[in-house]
Amino acid sequence: MHQPNTPEGFPIQLRLLSEADIARVLINTFFKDGDMKVETPPSAEAINELITDYRPRMVSGMAGLTADDMHDIHEYVAKNFGQEAYAAQLRGYWDAAAEIAPSLGPADRGEFLSLLWGGHEPLTGLFRRLTEHLSNLGHPAEIYCGFDALFPREESIIDVKMLAGLDHPNGHQTVQVRGQQGPQSMIPKPDLTALTAELVVPMHECPWPLFEHTDLLDFPGARSRFKEPIARRLEEGDSPLKDMFLRGKVAYLFDRYVAEQELTSMLLCIPDSNLEVTDLPDLVQEWITETHGATPEERGKSDCILFFILTKFDKHLGDSAGSSDDEKTRFQRRMEASLIDPFGKMTNSWPN
Repeated sequence: MHQPNTPEGFPIQLRLLSEADIARVLINTFFKDGDMKVETPPSAEAINELITDYRPRMVSGMAGLTADDMHDIHEYVAKNFGQEAYAAQLRGYWDAAAEIAPSLGPADRGEFLSLLWGGHEPLTGLFRRLTEHLSNLGHPAEIYCGFDALFPREESIIDVKMLAGLDHPNGHQTVQVRGQQGPQSMIPKPDLTALTAELVVPMHECPWPLFEHTDLLDFPGARSRFKEPIARRLEEGDSPLKDMFLRGKVAYLFDRYVAEQELTSMLLCIPDSNLEVTDLPDLVQEWITETHGATPEERGKSDCILFFILTKFDKHLGDSAGSSDDEKTRFQRRMEASLIDPFGKMTNSWPN
């Protein structure tokens, strides 16, 4: 509801991913959207050679990444992917990485960090491309842009389809952006879509008093994860960078909001059709375990902040031609299809 203090001519506030955030997005997609059985973990010798090669390239005054950022990345990998053999093999990398990576130039930093996403060059190139924009702006946490970033609707940075431009970078409209104090820059819409973590659009009128003190956060673009070798997808996919970055970004941002306990409630909207996002039940279960507890006994001690919403429910209110099911039967079937079957399979699952 409240208009942030934006520079004249730049009414839209964007909160950006940092370099460390971009790295974690690529790490997420590497571990979640690939087949880890075909990824060869780096040997101790290869890690030592990498450290030896890049230590002499350290220079002072580099911005964008700190030793604390590297420790946070290490923690993210250990917490979310520590069971993977590839992640376990990185143990000889982290201490040196916290020292070396923050003092590398942009190109060297991308190559040095690429070990974390299997060294796949298209992902490394995307890291360099996005972090170059951050560098040009002075690595701000927030920037500002005009309404041209949102229009026309078919080319709005709100639409995740804009990420297709990550694979086809030429010919896209650019958007002028600036920080509160820093320099201005022109960024292609696909890149700005990728860099944006949150977009603040104040409402002119308050529809309900709730919005005087509440932000509504949408997670667009959630998809089921891929299960094929990353190298094959990068080579054969129609828009592999778009598909992989989108999945990694949505998953990472959700992980971040959960870890920082920024979600005060969740509206879980489930349509009447089969779930397209097969990973959704696990994601919701992990959030409930983190916020409410792992067992019914633990969850019973806290207030419920999950709102389970059956969308398109009006389809079940009227009698269907050729069907003799009564209202009770239709309701029971919907609850089984939307709630019990996908989310309640285990004894300790949250619907039970």
